[in-house]
Amino acid sequence: MAYSVLHYLTDIKEVLNFIDKALVLLKPGGRVLFGDIPNTSQKQRFLDTEYGKRFLKEWNRKQAIPPQLDLIEDHQTAVFDDDAIIRLMGHIRLKGFHAYVLHQPQELPFGHTREGLLVIHPEKKSDTPLAK
Repeated sequence: MAYSVLHYLTDIKEVLNFIDKALVLLKPGGRVLFGDIPNTSQKQRFLDTEYGKRFLKEWNRKQAIPPQLDLIEDHQTAVFDDDAIIRLMGHIRLKGFHAYVLHQPQELPFGHTREGLLVIHPEKKSDTPLAK
């Protein structure tokens, strides 16, 4: 599992390199979850809803409280939208793996704006026919 990792990489090229290294490590039938990927398109769809507008207003109210410690440095990171997620899926599938977009549970802190990619290494085909 690589949870809340991809959006801290510098750009999509670095993301693809990271994914490719993970794919090499998968054994037949193995799985890897690239989770907690912020999707700007998904976030905008959410914020366009009435619930999203109320959520944002409450979020901003809560954020008015000064944070105790800011550990995040200001640096360039990869940005994901629907197009980037689809490109990642296509890249993975062209390498011969199964790839699925997963909805992040809404109970999680950023559940309305993030999703995951599940990658599965295809099972090895048996050299013998299936038993009847």
